[in-house]
Amino acid sequence: MSLIRFSSEQFFPTLPEVVMSEEGAAGFELALFVAQALAKAGLVVTYPLEEDWCWLVQATTGTRVGLCIHCVLEAGEARLASGFSRWCLSVIATFPLLHRLRGRPVSAAVDETAQLLREALDEAGAVFE
Repeated sequence: MSLIRFSSEQFFPTLPEVVMSEEGAAGFELALFVAQALAKAGLVVTYPLEEDWCWLVQATTGTRVGLCIHCVLEAGEARLASGFSRWCLSVIATFPLLHRLRGRPVSAAVDETAQLLREALDEAGAVFE
């Protein structure tokens, strides 16, 4: 697993919090950015999927390693009131044991995908911790 923590104004929700299915469930804009960045890099991705506590993007690498990228606004912050928010992405392999048994490099795929996301976020002006 790889965690990416950063601050950015770019992914602030465009819709008011009252229309979100879960209070404070921001992250769609970030998840859409993640999906587009990974698709541009050649990964097969899903559209953002809403979960109870985050937005999720699923991706498959060229080595056929399945990944889940969780996009969440970090708790304990001034959250939606400030407009400048702290975000967290977690990149994890799905079914890591199955991938290892098939000889697919799980940790390398996670690290490479996390690096792709860091580069895309850096270009978008994110401030990393």
